[in-house]
Amino acid sequence: MTNMGGTDFSHEWLQVNRMLRRRMWTIIVFLVVTVAVVAVGTWKQLPIYEATSTVLIDMEAPSVLAVSHDSNDPTIGLTNYLTYADYYRTQLEIIDSRALLNRVARNVQLKKEGMYNQPPTLLDKARSLANRLTGTVRVRSANADPMDDLVDQFQGNVTVEPIKQTRLAQIHVDDSSPKQAARLANEIAFVYAQQNLEKTAAAETLMLMKNQYLALEAKEAELSKRYKAKHPAMVRLHQEMGDLAQAIQLEADRQTQQARAEAEGILKPSPAAPQAGNQAPTGRVASALRPNNIRVEELAQLPEFPVKPRKILSLLLGLVLGLIGGLGIAVLQEMLDSSIKSPDELERDEDMTLLGYVPRMERLPLKLGDHAIDRYHHVEQDPYSQIAEAYRALRTSLLYKAAPTDTSPIVFTSPGMGEGKTTTICNLGITLAQTGLNVLLVDADLRKGRLHEAFQLKKSPGLSEVLLGRATVDQAIQETSVPGLSVMASGAFPSNPAELLSSPRMQQLLDALGKRFARVLIDSPPVIAVTDAAILAAMTQNVIGIAQSGRTPRQALRRLAATCREVHAKLLGVVLNNVPRRDAPAYIRYAPYRYEADKSADSNGAVGRQPRTRTPRTGKRA
Repeated sequence: MTNMGGTDFSHEWLQVNRMLRRRMWTIIVFLVVTVAVVAVGTWKQLPIYEATSTVLIDMEAPSVLAVSHDSNDPTIGLTNYLTYADYYRTQLEIIDSRALLNRVARNVQLKKEGMYNQPPTLLDKARSLANRLTGTVRVRSANADPMDDLVDQFQGNVTVEPIKQTRLAQIHVDDSSPKQAARLANEIAFVYAQQNLEKTAAAETLMLMKNQYLALEAKEAELSKRYKAKHPAMVRLHQEMGDLAQAIQLEADRQTQQARAEAEGILKPSPAAPQAGNQAPTGRVASALRPNNIRVEELAQLPEFPVKPRKILSLLLGLVLGLIGGLGIAVLQEMLDSSIKSPDELERDEDMTLLGYVPRMERLPLKLGDHAIDRYHHVEQDPYSQIAEAYRALRTSLLYKAAPTDTSPIVFTSPGMGEGKTTTICNLGITLAQTGLNVLLVDADLRKGRLHEAFQLKKSPGLSEVLLGRATVDQAIQETSVPGLSVMASGAFPSNPAELLSSPRMQQLLDALGKRFARVLIDSPPVIAVTDAAILAAMTQNVIGIAQSGRTPRQALRRLAATCREVHAKLLGVVLNNVPRRDAPAYIRYAPYRYEADKSADSNGAVGRQPRTRTPRTGKRA
């Protein structure tokens, strides 16, 4: 049983391989450009250093003023754990908060220099545009603090990372200066611990003052049982309670103003809490009652190596992106390219018949010995090349397509210009003549014919003069240097080539030439551009299409076939020109071996290249 799956896979892999080889320069150019851009951008980036400090975020120490709970309550442990989890996450946000970083920036006198004085990158501009489109951009007031933009950049360079299964948190700070990175990381840790202590002390201070006020209220209730309101003891107590109430209000207002100032970035030294009477300083008492639960565990060290840009990683990413992008562009080009590229594509097309293909003629004219190879005479000048063998294979296909007794002229045409009609007809005519056939090449391109140039013949008299009655057929036919091969040039270009070719005289001429020559090959203009080729196809009934690999669109060939059907002409097949080696059939690799064997045998003297012998011709000479 035939393995159809394996065959399909091999065919698909062959197509992919051909595509990669065909688009290799596209992939290479895109890859090189991408890697070069990434490399230049990476090496131009400012080196960024990262410093890391570590802080311990412990559970809040219990206040001696707090009411104690029953230690036997089983829900206390779970409540404490959940409370601490929320507290820990809150502290992480506080460390990275704008208020704290604003205070740090002012403490270290952060300036707009180094990485804070770089022009915005494309990513920054894209992010800013996205923020504007989504309406999330921050609008600055006219009297905004110029420090705000600096703090925004600073905040973007700070990362707080919790260490799992611990109560520790790492503070990472990126900066172009390793010293400043370490200084900022340490300052954030110190300011965070100090701020936490200040807030704890302030809260304890307010709690102490309120407890003192409650104690005075209890004392008032006790004295009121013994004294009247105007008793000196009661008057002193009321005075003390009023002073303490005023102090509580002032302390509450002070803490509110301090919180607002921190949030707005306006940090001013706040006055100490006012004391009522001869009471002890409540801030010191509060600090002693509850110690700071935040501690700087490890200071940031001076980083030795930059963490950004990661040059090797950037180059690897550039290489991967360049390769993927190049492959993507190559696939897109292949999808958009509708041209016929390989003989296999024509063989798989049910509407087309592949008559033969010709390998690419690389960098002609080539040197062979002391003379140059002309593309129009490649078969004659380099008969042992693959190109010459391709034309001989085409000759064989043509002879089997047409019966030996059928001497009807054959029209060679193509969808567009420059697809190899003249080159094909010249080399095919030479191979036919080498078999002993009497061959005539007719240049029916009365607009841009140049068949006479290929054989270095006279342009006139030619076909146009014969059709106009200004010359006879014998005068228009010229002998070439190839035995058995004659040429009828185009002649002078007329003003009405289509009308001249559609005249009855042209049909009579073709009938006469068909009787005199074994094979008549007609070089005609492109079939899509003008109607000349369609007119000739209707007269001869035999057409061979010429296509160029990688250039002729598939739809153009379909249009050529449709034109043949419209004029009831037979499309004998299509010849695919200029086929690169990568797109040639797989069996082409055996061709060089055959000719190399001939050469080695010739060098040993066993079998030499025999001189070309001519067989008797099967037609009449003109």
